[in-house]
Amino acid sequence: MFGSEQPVVPTFSFFAEFVKSSSGFEIPLDLTRDLVAAYAEQPNPMAAFSKVTGCDEKKVRALEYGVRKSPTDFIEALVPDILDAGCSEKFYKVYKTARTASRDYPLALEGEKCVTYFVEKFKNLEFDLAADSLRAFYAFCFDASPLFTGNGFSFSGMVNANNEVAFAATTFSQQLTSREFVVPLTNTA
Repeated sequence: MFGSEQPVVPTFSFFAEFVKSSSGFEIPLDLTRDLVAAYAEQPNPMAAFSKVTGCDEKKVRALEYGVRKSPTDFIEALVPDILDAGCSEKFYKVYKTARTASRDYPLALEGEKCVTYFVEKFKNLEFDLAADSLRAFYAFCFDASPLFTGNGFSFSGMVNANNEVAFAATTFSQQLTSREFVVPLTNTA
């Protein structure tokens, strides 16, 4: 990242800087600020994600927690896909278009090619550059799921083994499990 082999902390500002460094495309500061502010105002990342993307928060939670349609049928998910979570039209269009392109051309959206793909779509005005479409871009290219906090800490909606209280009684800081880092790809061959 940026010519360094050092791990970096993933934040919305990091994503914006990465996009600029790899493509020259500058994401407007006010959009990054809007994302950061939404997540600062709502510390639960699933609630913040839902606010930014227009998704139904109950559906996002069901998707992330793996809630099934029936307590006796474990096969079928209540919400099988983020595209079934009632998100805004912009989020839906961006995510669906990218997923279709990825299925049709599996290697076309790998790594930095993913950033290039989205940048071209934003430049050509095929996608509106707004907080919800930007969040879809980050979810798709950087795998920043609805659990992504945007502040460099990982979040869990489950009981942390280090806590001695039930999840409902935990503080926000007890729901953060550890630091997150983006590390350079390594070759394991």
